[in-house]
Amino acid sequence: MNVVITYIASEVDSPMELKYVLRSLAKNLLDAFVYLIGDKPLWYQGNHIPHTRLPLGEERNYLDAQAKLKEAAKLLPDFVWWMDDQFLVKPIEEEWLKVPRNQPLFVRETEYGKVKKRTLDKLKQLGKTQLDYGTHLPFYFESQKLLALESLGWGKRPALLTDCLYYNYYDCKPTMSDTQALFRIKRNTGAIQPAIIWNTQAGMFNKIEFALAKMFPEKSRYEG
Repeated sequence: MNVVITYIASEVDSPMELKYVLRSLAKNLLDAFVYLIGDKPLWYQGNHIPHTRLPLGEERNYLDAQAKLKEAAKLLPDFVWWMDDQFLVKPIEEEWLKVPRNQPLFVRETEYGKVKKRTLDKLKQLGKTQLDYGTHLPFYFESQKLLALESLGWGKRPALLTDCLYYNYYDCKPTMSDTQALFRIKRNTGAIQPAIIWNTQAGMFNKIEFALAKMFPEKSRYEG
């Protein structure tokens, strides 16, 4: 299974974050062929697709990630888009990753919320479903289908959400995901319940790093 990680080096984030992501994949998704696209840390030894980050501009983060996904789609027949803050803490079947998972509609008055609403409005105009796939889970894409979304404006301003556009446009059959339960960490014991946990909030990594260090103490094949 091809796994694509879109990556931007940051002076703020711990260098261990990406290392734990890679260690978790090496241990729990044995058949993964990992491709890091974007920046390349000096210690990284693995498949790498160079890509210069887009210049500053409105909705830069969305368009930059989509530009990277386009590069991956031109090279690979299909792949799982894996975020650089998702840790696979137990083995799972590849087929699990191919099942789209949605959640109850959740829109906030943020830049992300505005992009999501714009995407759902676009889908409504097209007569498609408007399910919320913004679960921050890994996303499986068939490359030709993904690239075909360019005709709908994907990858251009104003930005559209990749996951919501792809899964709704192609009428994928989703499984409802209780993301709060799926990513819950037991506060009292520090035990991690689900298969995948993420680090989406500033300062969160420090709270889960101790658990990750116990699970993945050894270097992976991706580390020099």
